[in-house]
Amino acid sequence: MSNFLLLNYEFPPLGGGAGTATQAIAKELALLGHEVRVVTTWFEGQPEKEYVDGYTVIRLKSRRKKKEGSNILEMLSYIFWAILFFSKKTHRNSSEYIISFFSIPSGIVALYLRKRFGLKYIVSLRGGDVPGFLPSSLALHHFLTNPITKLVWVNADSIVANSKGLQKLATKTAKKINKKVKYIPNGIDTVKFFPKIIKEQTNGLVVSFLFVGRLSVQKGLDNALLALAEVKEKRPKIDFKFTIVGDGPLKKTLQEQANYLGINESCQFLGWMDRERLISEYQKHDIFLFPSLDEGMPNAVLEAMASGLAIIATKIPGNDELVVNNINGELITEKNELISAIILLCDDRKLLSKYKQNSRIRAEIFQWKNVAKTYIDLSLKK
Repeated sequence: MSNFLLLNYEFPPLGGGAGTATQAIAKELALLGHEVRVVTTWFEGQPEKEYVDGYTVIRLKSRRKKKEGSNILEMLSYIFWAILFFSKKTHRNSSEYIISFFSIPSGIVALYLRKRFGLKYIVSLRGGDVPGFLPSSLALHHFLTNPITKLVWVNADSIVANSKGLQKLATKTAKKINKKVKYIPNGIDTVKFFPKIIKEQTNGLVVSFLFVGRLSVQKGLDNALLALAEVKEKRPKIDFKFTIVGDGPLKKTLQEQANYLGINESCQFLGWMDRERLISEYQKHDIFLFPSLDEGMPNAVLEAMASGLAIIATKIPGNDELVVNNINGELITEKNELISAIILLCDDRKLLSKYKQNSRIRAEIFQWKNVAKTYIDLSLKK
């Protein structure tokens, strides 16, 4: 039995895919007989310390105000309170192996524990913490933080990316400091996420589309709304519903866009949703629409696949490791392809049914237990 310390400033109900991954890996490590602590951010209504699923969660009272996102000051607050927490001898375990989710801010805490107390750590890259990821929005951020990122990486025992595309991108920076980036994919709990019913639909029924994630520029939802509006104009007899689950800076803008395009009655914005409600929400829909501009390996797509949804997603690294074109969905590169994919699956219900069944089958390849075992092997490697 070994001791593991998981560092992530986001942990359910906070944040997105990285928090979900932290929770799932912690649970699997505990099930495999290891002692596990997660040190994360406190949020209103959450206990500062709890024991759940065989592991301990410690929430530090940093200044987090929103479930869906965190700003620079809130991240700095997490670093400050985490270092203060670990500076107390009673809060340290010299035999712990650290898995840090994100280079910044969690990686800075791992770096402190390495320099001060000699603890080993792995950096688990998630996307936005990798230089070159989503350059249209994050170029300045990466320019300013690149020296810190390199410092965190060069002192890490291992650097891990959750998709082959992210591994390739991270390698561009890592090779400058003579480091290699390994690949460990995300997983999915196929017991928790499952299809209520997978059946062939009949013509004339409403086709239901779903998106789950942060409402930010990265997710490309403006393109999805434009495509759906054109579908409605070209094929007015196609009856669809588009459900958007999540919150973020573009929520109001996207609602206004839907209204302007005349599809507001076909769109519903449900806001942020806890995990239990989200499970049943997936089960209500046919197609997961994911027009993201850049990703690591999106947990939401895996959740949708396990729930038996067909997938329409952009052909980008991460997505292309989960969605096999013409097998469990359609990979698209531009708006016209997105329109064609929507019309195709609305018209061909047999094909839609096939994609839904194949999504579930493909999801079963990705198991969190295997992910956890790979992290264990990497941590214990001499």
